[in-house]
Amino acid sequence: MKHLKLQTEHYKTLITAFKAWLDILGYAESTVYNLPNHLQEFFYFLEQKQIININHITAKTTKEYYSYLQERNNERRNGALSKSYLNKHQQALKKFREYLQDHNHKGIHLHLKYETNPTEEKLNILTQEEIKELFTACSYSHDTKRFRLRDKAILSITRSAFRIT
Repeated sequence: MKHLKLQTEHYKTLITAFKAWLDILGYAESTVYNLPNHLQEFFYFLEQKQIININHITAKTTKEYYSYLQERNNERRNGALSKSYLNKHQQALKKFREYLQDHNHKGIHLHLKYETNPTEEKLNILTQEEIKELFTACSYSHDTKRFRLRDKAILSITRSAFRIT
């Protein structure tokens, strides 16, 4: 949440340096923009907990932050933050830890696990037999011939787009 204003100069300096480091390493423009914003939200959380030095960050602190994110409302849509968004926050923290280690700092204590997204867990790939059954089903999918032809055309296009043989 980029609108959160940090009070601690130390955190402001770290955000600026972290952003420059990402840029120098050639990360994508979106990464250089987003990861520091996620880190800024983490620092804001720390300020609210009266933690103004990164040396005082513990595994417990990062777990509390993660719990806070899981309970936080999504500002753009109703409901909670998506698992993908939670993972982006974790990515920002892990990348920040890498930044600290590259600059001879011991890093921060992270003990977080990535969320799995049910849509990304497993691909269902159709067998040749299942594809044949779909084409056969087009023969009786609708009373009107043009709709049956449409269904077959959709399958044919999908089949060629995904190089199904």
